[in-house]
This record gives sequence, structure tokens and C-alpha cells, in this order.
Amino acid sequence: MKKTWLKVGAVFAGWSVLAIMWATSAHARLVLAGHLDPFWTRLFRSLLDYWIYAALTPLVFWAAWKFRFQRGRIIRAILAHTLTLAVFSELHRAASGLLAGSSATALRLGTHPLRTLWLNVDNDLWMYWPLVVIWNLIQYYSQYRERDVMAARLETQLARAQLDLLKAQIQPHFLFNTLNSIASLMHEDANVADDMIADLSYMLRQSLDLQADQEISLQHELDLLEAYVRIQKRRFEDRLSVNIDITAGIRDALVPSFLCQPLVENAIRHGIGEHARAGVVYVMGYRRDESIILQVRDNGRGLPAHYTEGIGLSNTRKRLEQLYGQRQSMKLEGNRDGGLTVTIELPFRAGTFMEDNHHDSNGHSGRRTASPAAHPLPAEN
Repeated sequence: MKKTWLKVGAVFAGWSVLAIMWATSAHARLVLAGHLDPFWTRLFRSLLDYWIYAALTPLVFWAAWKFRFQRGRIIRAILAHTLTLAVFSELHRAASGLLAGSSATALRLGTHPLRTLWLNVDNDLWMYWPLVVIWNLIQYYSQYRERDVMAARLETQLARAQLDLLKAQIQPHFLFNTLNSIASLMHEDANVADDMIADLSYMLRQSLDLQADQEISLQHELDLLEAYVRIQKRRFEDRLSVNIDITAGIRDALVPSFLCQPLVENAIRHGIGEHARAGVVYVMGYRRDESIILQVRDNGRGLPAHYTEGIGLSNTRKRLEQLYGQRQSMKLEGNRDGGLTVTIELPFRAGTFMEDNHHDSNGHSGRRTASPAAHPLPAEN
């Protein structure tokens, strides 16, 4: 109802402005011609006449909606609007006569009905057709806006579907690798395999909890990373060292969920998996202006001559592009002393950090054994 009254008010206000403009112009012409008719009398008559047009505007809008100018129906629409214009003109004439309290117009119509009708239609022609044009312009603009909104909604849904697909591809990739590690250790050390299953269970549970979240706090992401690193430490034992150095004050920054795990997995695979020597992985994070910088560095073989990104790095890069567009970057650089450094830059946006979300990850209430095989990670700075 409120919108309806606003529309009615807008229609009457528009016609009132036209009435004032017409009365002012007509009064100025008469004054220049030497006539001194009172302005307020002319303004009152003009307002009454134009308010009749305002009252008839819904009829014109209805006709514009009912008889649209569509391909193959142009002639039909013109004929229909011609008849509606005649009705519009007659209603305007009748209402004007009633408000003026004069029978002169009715007498003239009875004497020369066709001539009077033609004169009224010719006068009202310039009121009727602009209303039809205005209605069509409003409709075209509404349809244009609706198409824009629909296109934006479809684009958002497509981006969301692509992000979910990329995220879903990363998780099975990690899962299969971990299951293979558990299978290889099951007959060698059941306690270690059991602990790996407990950490894997935690990560899978978190994956389900975060299924609808594309971004989480950096601290939550580090908790997930620690569970993953514990799994890998039990696999490689003393051959793997992971050092985490995160600048204080950015743990509540929002980052893509499961961002660090594929980067560290790639560093472990190429930094230690292909060598007999011990592997070292550094995870660093700090803030620079309005961005946060995350780096994962290893001491492996570095970038080969013909390097092709695997599923983990490729999908991580695509997720970053989908989430942040041009406001992000991901670079791979070879180190001077060997190894590879992956640097990610993201816009800094603070989220809500919930301490309760991380007690389970640190305490591992789901652990069924107390195997000493787990190596604690260095404390966060």
C-alpha cells in the first residue's frame, strides 16, 4: 500500500509540475499581449485540468501494458491505442465539463459530435502518447535491471560452483595420499597409524564443518595445518622438520580454507619425498600495508626445467583468482641455496576468531592412543 500511494503521489506531483509550468508560460504570454488576468485563477484551472490527466494515467498505463508493441502485433497495438485514446479524450472532456459546471461542451458535442471528438483527440494526443512512451521506457529499464541482477546472480552461482569444485578436488587428493601413508604404516606401527587416523578424522570433520565456508581465520587454518603436519611427521619421522613463524596480530585475518595444506604438501613431496636427506619446511606469515603475505619455503630440489603445477597448486591458484580477482597474487620462486618458495599475497580482512573452535584440534579428544610418535610444532610467534 505504501508503494502504491507513493506511485500515485508521484503521478499527481508530475502532472502538477506540468500544470504550473503551463500556467506560468500562458500567463507570461498574456501579460506581454496586454491582458492582466489573475495568475492564480489560471493556475487553479490548469491544475484541475492536469489533475484529470493524472486520474486517467492508470488507464493509459493499463493500455500500454495490455497492448504492447511486439513484433507481429504492431498494427493491432496501434488500433487498440487509437480506440483507447478516444476513450481517454472523452473521459477527459466529460470530467472537465463536470468540474467547470458548464454544459457548453456537452451542447457542442451534441451539435457536432465528430468534430468535437476530433478536436479533443487532437488536443489529448500530446498527453496520451507520452504516457505510453514513459511506461515502455520504465518497463525496458526494469527488464534491463532484472537481466543485470539475474546475470550477476548467475555469475555468483557459477563462481560459487567453481570454488566448491576446486575445493572438492583438493580434499580427495590429500585424502588419498594420507590413506596410502596409513596403509603403508598399518603393519609396521599400529599406534602411529592409529594416531594418523585420529588426525585424519579431525581434518575430515573440519572439512565437513567448513563445507559452506570459503574463508576461515588464519588461526583456524593453522590448526588444520598442524593436524596435517602431524600426519606427515609420523610418516617421515625425523626426516621432516616444519617451522611456523606467524607475526602476531594477523591470526584473525580471513584466508581461504585449506589454503596452506596443499602448499606444505607440495613442499614435503618435492622437498623430502624425493631425497634421502632431511627436509625442512618454513611457513611464514606477516602483514604488509593492507595485505597479508604467506610464504611456504622448502629445501628441496627447486623448480625443474619443465615444471607443471599439480592439482594442489593449480586449484589453489584458481581459488585465489575466484575469491579475490586481481587483489591477490601467487608466485613460485627458486631459492639460491636450493628449494622453492611459494608466496601468496591476499587482501587483509579481519574476521571473528573463536577460541572454542580450536580446543578440539589442540587437545585431540578423538585420539584413541597416546603414541609418542607425534612431534610438536614450534610455537607461533
